[in-house]
Amino acid sequence: MLLENPTPGSDSQHVANMDFDENSGRTMNSPGPWVQVLIERSNAKKNQRQAANITSTQQHAPSTSTTHSQASEKSTGARAAHTSQPSSINPCKYPTQRPRKYILPNLPEDESKIGYHPHTCLKVSAWPDKIIAQGLAVAGGFHIKDFCAHVTVQTQWTQNLIVASPADEDYAMKLSSITHLQLGAAQYELSPYLKPLPGTVRGVIHGIEAGSTEEDLADLISTTGPSILHARMLGRSTSALITFDGPHVPFYVKFGSTYTRCRPYRRSVQFCSACGELGHHQDVCPNPEKKVCKLCGDENPHPNHSCLPKCKLCDLPHETAGKDCKKRLRPSPPPQHIRERFIRYPEYSGDTSVQCPPAQETRSTLPQDNTKTDHSSTKPNITKQTISTLRSQNTKLTKRLELIEKAAQSRIKALERQIEQLITRIETSQSSSATLRPLQQDAPPPTPDAPQVPALETFEQVNVMIVQKIDQKLTQFKEQEEQHITSHLENVHKALENTTHTIMKLGETLNARMTRLEEALNDKVDKIGLNLNQRVISLEEEHQQSHKKPKSHPLRAAHMQETGELPDND
Repeated sequence: MLLENPTPGSDSQHVANMDFDENSGRTMNSPGPWVQVLIERSNAKKNQRQAANITSTQQHAPSTSTTHSQASEKSTGARAAHTSQPSSINPCKYPTQRPRKYILPNLPEDESKIGYHPHTCLKVSAWPDKIIAQGLAVAGGFHIKDFCAHVTVQTQWTQNLIVASPADEDYAMKLSSITHLQLGAAQYELSPYLKPLPGTVRGVIHGIEAGSTEEDLADLISTTGPSILHARMLGRSTSALITFDGPHVPFYVKFGSTYTRCRPYRRSVQFCSACGELGHHQDVCPNPEKKVCKLCGDENPHPNHSCLPKCKLCDLPHETAGKDCKKRLRPSPPPQHIRERFIRYPEYSGDTSVQCPPAQETRSTLPQDNTKTDHSSTKPNITKQTISTLRSQNTKLTKRLELIEKAAQSRIKALERQIEQLITRIETSQSSSATLRPLQQDAPPPTPDAPQVPALETFEQVNVMIVQKIDQKLTQFKEQEEQHITSHLENVHKALENTTHTIMKLGETLNARMTRLEEALNDKVDKIGLNLNQRVISLEEEHQQSHKKPKSHPLRAAHMQETGELPDND
C-alpha cells in the first residue's frame, strides 16, 4: 500500500533538490546511525571511568591524590605526544600485484567495522595489506604499535574495499573520519562508512512515499518493542530501511496511524556496469578503463550493436542483478540466537571433529542391530532356510578355492620367472668364465711359493650350490602349497560331509513326514468313500420307494366291488 507523508518536508520540489547516494539511498550530508551509537557508547565508557576515578580519589589521602594526578598528567601528556608524532614509514613506491589463493578469516563479531570505498585510480589488490595498514595508521595519527594492537585491517579485492575492525569506540571514531590515504608518493581519496554494529538489526518496510527525509521517517515510525536508531529511504524507491537496537526485527512497525509489515533486510548482489564484474559498484570500480556491455557482457562493444541480455547470476535472458532476477538478493543471515548457539555448541555448526550428543546419533545400519521380530501368522519354513544357507556356504567355499588356486598359480609362475632369470645369469657367468680360460692358459706359470686357486672349480661349485638351494626352495614351496591346498580341501570335504549329513537327515525327516501324511490322507479318503457309499445306497432306496405303487385301501376295494368299478391299470 502507498502511505502518504503528512509532513511538509515531502514536497516534490524538495525531492528533486535532495542529494541522494545512488548506492545506499541516504542523504549525503547525514552521518548515519552508527556514529551516534558509537558516541553514546564512548560517552558511557568515559562516564564509567570518571566515576571509578572519583571513588578511587575519595578513598586515598590528598597527598597521594596530588601525586597520582601529577603522574596521570605526565602519562597523558606522554601518551598525547606518543600518538601525535607520526611514525616514520617508508611506503612502497611501486605497487605489486599479488595473487590471493586463500580465504580470509572472519573478523570478530563484537567489534565495529569501518569500510573505506576508494575513489578512482586506486586498486586495492595492487598494494600489500601491510602498506595499507601503515597508511591508515599515519592518516589517523596512531602509533604503529598501538594501531596493530587495537585494529585489524583486511582488504576485499572483489569489492575493492578496505575494512578496519577496531576493538575500541575511540579508535572507531577516529578511523571513521579518515578521508585521505597516502600510499607511496600518491594520495588517494576515500569514502568512509560504518558497517552495522553488533547488537543491532535492520528491517525494511514498503509502500512509503519516495523522497521522504530521515527526519520525516523518524517522526512517523515508532515501535512498542525495540528502539529505532535510524531510518532512511532505499535510494529513490518506496522502501525504507530501519535500524533497530536489539537482536530481533519486529513483525509490525507503526507508520503514522497504521501498522506496516516489517521484514528483515537482505542486501542485493553488487554488480558493476563498467567492468561487468560482481562484488562492487561502478563508483569504486578498480578497472574503470574496461568497457563491457551491461546486457550481454561483451568487452569493447560497438555503440549500436544488437545483443541478447543474459544474467550472470541465474543465466536467464534479463539484465544482470535486475529487478526480474530472483537471485539478486543475498540470503539473509541466521538470527542471533542461532549464531550464539553455533558459538557455544560447535558440534551443531558442522564440525566433524566434535562428536554429536547421544540423542542425535544415527541408528546403526548393521543387520545384527536392526533385527525385527516377525509378527506374521505364517512362520517361515526352517528346512528351506537351512538348505539355502548351506547352498550359499557351498558357493562361497568354491569361490574361495578358485581364488586360492589362482594365487598358487601366480606364485608358481613368479618362481618360474625367477628361476629362468637365475639360469640366464648362470649361463652368462659360464660364458664369461669360458672366455677367461685361454687367458689363464697364456699366463705365466705360478711360482712354487704362491698357492694355486682353482677358480673354475670354485665357480662351478657355487653354481651347483645355487641350483641346489633353488631346488630346495622349490621343493619347500611346493610342499607348503600342497599342505595348504590339502588343508583347504580337507576343510571343504568336511563341510561337504556335514552338508550331506544334514541333507540326509532332512531327507529322512521329510520322507517320514511324507509317509505320515500319505497314511493320514489314505485314512481320510477311505472314510470319505464309505460315507459316500452309504449316502448313495440311501438315496437309491429312497428313489425306489418313491416309484412304488401305493397299496389300495380296504374301504376303497369294497366300494369298487359294490359299484363294479375296475381298478386303474398303469
